Amino acid sequence: MPQAMSGKAEDTSSVLTSARMTNMSADRTRTHPNEAAFPKGLGGPALRALANAGIGSMADVARWSDADLIALHGFGPRGLRIVRDALPGASPASVQRLH
Repeated sequence: MPQAMSGKAEDTSSVLTSARMTNMSADRTRTHPNEAAFPKGLGGPALRALANAGIGSMADVARWSDADLIALHGFGPRGLRIVRDALPGASPASVQRLH
């Protein structure tokens, strides 16, 4: 009998884990808007800042100045480095260090 219960518990656990993963994915989509349009490593606050400013692509980012991007609430020097380094023709030295 313990094996049968163990199997049932594993099945239930598997279903619950699958449901949690689905919910986590939906939560991530909601909290990380348009994540696929931007480079890996850009955090949730930066992604939300871009979305709130109407910036939905890297082409949009290219039209904004560094100062204007940094002025967005939730978008900081790390986010700036990530997006600028991902733009065509960018080099790590092309982004000023902002303190």
